[in-house]
Amino acid sequence: MIRVSVIIPFFNRSHTIKRCLISVQKQTLRDFECLIVDDGSDANEALALQSITDELNDERFKIITLQNNSGGGAARNAGIEQARGE
Repeated sequence: MIRVSVIIPFFNRSHTIKRCLISVQKQTLRDFECLIVDDGSDANEALALQSITDELNDERFKIITLQNNSGGGAARNAGIEQARGE
């Protein structure tokens, strides 16, 4: 079982997400999954997010896409529903 689930709500912030994901990668705990919940971002932002996660090439990163923007709380709840960590 995965030890920790990191849930990151994302909405049209591709210019800051890479720094965030690199910070997660640099943590000393290695047994984690990182769920990035795209909360209905614009198409270009969603593509940028996918490009960034592809570039970081880390199988622990998973994008969950919500069709409509529902806010940070709803995005976090969507991540919690799919989390596999303890």
